[in-house]
Amino acid sequence: MNRFLCLMACVVQLQSGLQAQEQTDAKKIQVTGGVSLMNGTSQVGAQLSAQVGVAFSKGWTAGMGSAIDYYYFRSVPVFAEVKKYFGNGPRRLFAFAATGVNIAWPTDEDQMNTSGWNIIGKNDFDLGMYADIGIGYTLYNRHQRGLFTGLGYSVKTMSESHTEQIWNGLTTNQAQRKTDYTFNRVLIRIGYKF
Repeated sequence: MNRFLCLMACVVQLQSGLQAQEQTDAKKIQVTGGVSLMNGTSQVGAQLSAQVGVAFSKGWTAGMGSAIDYYYFRSVPVFAEVKKYFGNGPRRLFAFAATGVNIAWPTDEDQMNTSGWNIIGKNDFDLGMYADIGIGYTLYNRHQRGLFTGLGYSVKTMSESHTEQIWNGLTTNQAQRKTDYTFNRVLIRIGYKF
């Protein structure tokens, strides 16, 4: 949680510095933060996210973001995101899509081997991919700041591996075991555009 608060403080600081240098053309810096609830085949999880983007003409924005994803195994997705707003004014629909990498950040409990006595050491986790897509609705004020909501579909992948001792009847051998995870989730998001 402290890392997320630090990330949000850096994003807000970046936004204030960029707004001070904002150009007179149609491009504007946008900073958003949000909370998502995700439900998939295994459980309900949460995600805290922050994005920094640039608004272009015709309702398009593009940017970068990061999140702390607590679904099943804790991880940190880092992604590029594109949004398309439809219509004008403070209340309007938008579509979003994001893709990037999923960096494993397992808890101590996730790294512990609980499957039996034949496991050696801790579990190791590898990078995966992250993607989401969906639609949303803005509840902005006349300055184009405020709350927004979203509904979408999200995928994150990761791999877990460990060393296992195997008794073949004569000797004990060691083998590397790897499990690949793909988490498909429906997400409901609420956020704020600064």
